[in-house]
Amino acid sequence: MTTPTPITPAQYRIIAGFGGFLILIGAALSIFGVIFLKSALASYTWPSTPGLVQAVTSNLYYSESNGSIKTYSYTVAYQYEVAEISYTGDRYSLGAGPTASQQQYDSHAEAQRAGKAAYPPGSEVTVYYDPKTPTAAVLQPGANWGTYVPLMLGAVFLPSGVLFFKVLARAQQAAG
Repeated sequence: MTTPTPITPAQYRIIAGFGGFLILIGAALSIFGVIFLKSALASYTWPSTPGLVQAVTSNLYYSESNGSIKTYSYTVAYQYEVAEISYTGDRYSLGAGPTASQQQYDSHAEAQRAGKAAYPPGSEVTVYYDPKTPTAAVLQPGANWGTYVPLMLGAVFLPSGVLFFKVLARAQQAAG
């Protein structure tokens, strides 16, 4: 039976530092994820106000599967009033940010056409706003898959960091 090679102090610091980093990032993402999810769920009860679509723009995205693939989505800019104060926004939902399109398009023109068909400039939309911070507004309240991403990432990073420390402890124990 071979004797395990002991971990050097430099290796210990690197593994412990990386494990600590993962725990820190995981904890931060988990805390942010919980707060973000609570905000998204609270948005179901936000008051609403009529708004006007100001513009529809398309956004370019790159995907790296099978080379560089360009896809486009659209964003809706809108204007609304709360307590006789005018605000503008472009956030579609918490978790999706400004991206209002539920699909990707092959061209800028196609994304623009779809966006203007769904949200014609000058048309009325319902805007949901945070009563404590009226500048925080969305067209679609509630949680979606993007709302859960920080929480899911935290659920991966945090246990991974703990695992690093467990492996480190076992390695030290095996070394004697």
